[in-house]
Amino acid sequence: MLNIHQIVNDYQHSCTYILYEEDCEYVWLVDCGGAEAVEVWLRDNKKTLKGVFLTHCHDDHIRGLRQIIQQQPEVKVCLSAHEGIRCVQDIRLNLSKYTSEPFQVFSDHFVELKDGDKSLLFPDTELTAFQADGHSIDSMIYRVGKWLFTGDAYIPPLAVVTKLPGSDKIRAAESLEMIKGLVEKEQLIVQPGHNINTTT
Repeated sequence: MLNIHQIVNDYQHSCTYILYEEDCEYVWLVDCGGAEAVEVWLRDNKKTLKGVFLTHCHDDHIRGLRQIIQQQPEVKVCLSAHEGIRCVQDIRLNLSKYTSEPFQVFSDHFVELKDGDKSLLFPDTELTAFQADGHSIDSMIYRVGKWLFTGDAYIPPLAVVTKLPGSDKIRAAESLEMIKGLVEKEQLIVQPGHNINTTT
């Protein structure tokens, strides 16, 4: 049975999700805003990391990737086929240009996903990717079972941010309508890209 463990990162309270099954030795991540808490969880639970699905390239969702890749170069990094690789390697589009430590992410194991692509996570668990750009040009959402990982394309009850490099207000509205329709039709549980209930 699929389980979800949420990590709320210190930086901007972005969320990293660990997808795992008790009887499986490996796990998957949705986003990687930090590495330390992930590594502690993996060690404590005697699991290995197989790959990471990125909802989008912004630094608060990929900040931990370099450390993960440095320690585990074989880890798959799954991201949008619509400019995803360019986004994680462009300091303006990944927003790290505007921080004290601009960075890029490189990997020999990028996996580009298109709208509707499916990935088998575990023997009985499949992930479906949906293009949901607007907040960023590479935004994706992922359906896994009863859960929908929406990144920053849908963080209820907040409005979608569309004033960043690569944002598109019209596409964001179209993506939001698609997401809400999917949630209502399938009665999905939204797992957004930030925990808005966390206070500093």
